Amino acid sequence: MLEATDRLIEAPIELQFPQRTPARLIPLSDPDWPRRVAEKYNFPVDLSRGEVYWTRDSKRRAGYCRYYGGGTWEIHLSYDRLEAEGWDEAEQTLAHELLHAWLFELSGAGGHGPIFDGICRKRGIKRYCAVWESVEARPQPALF
Repeated sequence: MLEATDRLIEAPIELQFPQRTPARLIPLSDPDWPRRVAEKYNFPVDLSRGEVYWTRDSKRRAGYCRYYGGGTWEIHLSYDRLEAEGWDEAEQTLAHELLHAWLFELSGAGGHGPIFDGICRKRGIKRYCAVWESVEARPQPALF
């Protein structure tokens, strides 16, 4: 049995338990950018109910929208994709993710269904990012 005076080998906590933390998210340098993009593509998403961040964690996708319920959401945009493809692609990605957020607010469902597709076509928003449209990134058929 261990006594209070016994010492255990200690390792730094971050090495024992690697975690994704808010510290890995990078705030937007222009916090008004999401509002301008929402206005440009004409959808009244409630920007007070969510947050938009850059992240270095996204390697296979340009961005994603996480819905927390009750109308709250968070969008993460790939900073690596911004550096590789520029602001025009970043704007398209933000518009795409804001559309998800808006549909989540309206119905609690914001996937790539027929309503999402119709709005994308009507408003000139890409349904998928360029990486998704590339052959290497297309989903593979299930084998089971």
